[in-house]
Amino acid sequence: MVKRLALVIFCIAATVTWTHAVPHNLPPSAYVAEEGLVVDTGTRRVIGGGMTEFSHLTWRADGRFLLFQRGGGGQVALYDDATGETRQLTATGAFLPATFSHDGTAVIYTADPAHDRIVETGGRPMLPVTVYRAGIDDGAVSALGEVMVGVGCGGGSPFPMDAVYNKEAGFGGRGLIMADTPHGLLYSMSCTGIGLGVFDTASGESRGLGDGLSRPQLSPDGGRVLASDELGGGLVILNLADGGQQTVGTSAPVDQIAWNTDGGAIFYSTRTLSAEALPLSAEEAGAVANALGLPPDGVPQYQVSVRRLDPASGAESVIFSEPAWAIGRMTGAGGAVFFSVISNGETWVEALANGTVDPFAPDSFGQAWRSVEITVLRVAEGGGDAVALARGAHQMTLRP
Repeated sequence: MVKRLALVIFCIAATVTWTHAVPHNLPPSAYVAEEGLVVDTGTRRVIGGGMTEFSHLTWRADGRFLLFQRGGGGQVALYDDATGETRQLTATGAFLPATFSHDGTAVIYTADPAHDRIVETGGRPMLPVTVYRAGIDDGAVSALGEVMVGVGCGGGSPFPMDAVYNKEAGFGGRGLIMADTPHGLLYSMSCTGIGLGVFDTASGESRGLGDGLSRPQLSPDGGRVLASDELGGGLVILNLADGGQQTVGTSAPVDQIAWNTDGGAIFYSTRTLSAEALPLSAEEAGAVANALGLPPDGVPQYQVSVRRLDPASGAESVIFSEPAWAIGRMTGAGGAVFFSVISNGETWVEALANGTVDPFAPDSFGQAWRSVEITVLRVAEGGGDAVALARGAHQMTLRP
């Protein structure tokens, strides 16, 4: 059954508290920093590597194990927070994000497929991708079957803020998913991040949930999926058990989304291009022209917000709003929402102008990446001051 809710604007309020120096004051979590992957859950451990090397940080529900992918191919590795040990699970890359089985006893992942198997389906190039299950205790590996995933994605941007955004939220802000549920394996049906399906590991069959659905988030109880509807607009809540669907209107176009702590409310972020370009000094404009050939008004800037939405009533409130390039990722926990803010290009153009970023150096990409300021904030679910918890903590993932 489809239920469409009328939108009610309940409250518009956002007060932000900023300090010049932001200490690292994160709850137990994992994140990526300059020194590599950091796991800080009381004992701070670092898995060495570059800032761009790690992705898809995923905790098991009990907080003991952390899955992540690393390297250019996205090899899957498992970190044990009880022992501090890490073991690599795949020698090749994973095509979709690895995940834990819903009972927590195994890791489910896909291996890098053979691209000579691409087939045309409905006019789109599709690749059969094999899904594997590996027991955490015994290491036994078995193939669960194949899913079809659309391929042929790509694109780039001259702005390092987009590169950080893609790593935080998925390419173009549309993160991929693979999540095991009691009702089947939820997965992204295309490398674009648009299209959702459920794979039945018992029968080996898949069914589509929606070709225009993106940015999926599994509810805390594992029974519902929150997604952005790129065809109809707004948000959709899918019930995996009975196939029910609820459409929820929003007051603005949706960027990132998240459930609140108990799954009774929704957070979503917005991203609006500002009318004015990023203001540059003469020195900064010269550096941007030298690096990218752009005019003084060639660096855009954005305004972002985070909003709380009650899907039952449609009541909506703005709990955060600031000039920034994008909200990277969001998590509802403990009566608050935690999210990362990627700054507009101020720090990047400043680094270009003072020579900290050399666009012609072998490490120019890494220099530019590190120059983009990213801040993790916390705001109470009902609104109030935004508390800055850390700067330079990429892909922050709270431990359950």
